Amino acid sequence: MESYINIDKNMIVNTTIGDAEVVWLDVKRAPFSLHGLHDPMNTPFFCRVPFDVAAATSAGVEALSKESAGGRVRFSTNSPYIAIRAKFRVVGRSSHLTLVSSSGFDLYVDGEFGSRFIKEFRMPYDMVDSYEQIVYLDGESMRSYTINFPVHTVVDSLEIGLKPGSAIDGARPYRDIKPVVFYGSSIVHGTAASRPGTIYPAIISRELNIDFRDIGFSGMAKG
Repeated sequence: MESYINIDKNMIVNTTIGDAEVVWLDVKRAPFSLHGLHDPMNTPFFCRVPFDVAAATSAGVEALSKESAGGRVRFSTNSPYIAIRAKFRVVGRSSHLTLVSSSGFDLYVDGEFGSRFIKEFRMPYDMVDSYEQIVYLDGESMRSYTINFPVHTVVDSLEIGLKPGSAIDGARPYRDIKPVVFYGSSIVHGTAASRPGTIYPAIISRELNIDFRDIGFSGMAKG
């Protein structure tokens, strides 16, 4: 029987960025700012907790702390489109999670009166360990953006693609307070949210314009 993904053409996801001209930029370089991750400049992949602390806690926390739930990259640009090129060490898949939530990214524009969802970076259904995707924007105004990392996947690297010659700058700042830490199990981790930006710590972060750390581990909250 032919898969409905091939029958309904709306379900087909292009695996490339098409004909758009793109310059690729590593999110570990300025002016990008990374949030919700442990020492992202010096770890081999994006994780949430120091390796020794996670290993000393439990095998479950050690495994789940490598997932990038709550991670974000923020920046400003006037590019008319934003692309991503992501590579994964582990791709999360589960019968009760959307693939966009477990292994995808989503994009928000940040303004004076809060943040607004634009679109998810949707991966092909048969994606194995990497993909590229592009989101076209409305115009070429200088705006601040947040891209949320996947909930249940270990991300090796992430690059942002912009139109050549576009301006790029730092993001609209969070409030000048220390990041808020959310501790818990699957609800905090973000399990079964529809996409990364709808985990509840991310929702609170947007409403209050605060930085945060997601220290949620599905089934492992023993505090």
